[in-house]
Amino acid sequence: METKRFRKFLRLSSLVPAFFALFLAVLFLSEFVSIGIIARPETIAGYDFGSEGMIGAGGWRYRSAQVYALSALAEGILLLSGAGLLLAGVIRRKSAALIAGYILLAASLVLCFSGIIGARM
Repeated sequence: METKRFRKFLRLSSLVPAFFALFLAVLFLSEFVSIGIIARPETIAGYDFGSEGMIGAGGWRYRSAQVYALSALAEGILLLSGAGLLLAGVIRRKSAALIAGYILLAASLVLCFSGIIGARM
């Protein structure tokens, strides 16, 4: 009886990181849409891409609007994939999907916030 409750708790506790990853994915993908697709000149001018100050503070992502948009797209897709695996594991009650989701989510967060994604763009 206790192991059944514990398994249910573990499955349901996976919803918190899944929704966190979904939230971050929406943020990154909205940046991609805003800068990469809609690309209003006044919005892009507000970011001051290519300036020494922005590159110094934000890193390589701020070299140009295109680099920024592509890195936001890559990060959004990775986070969305991790969240999808976690949610699939919760819904289907498959521990393999949960484990894969956690691994992908951890790798996504490391890649997104360490600056590895798009460093050669």
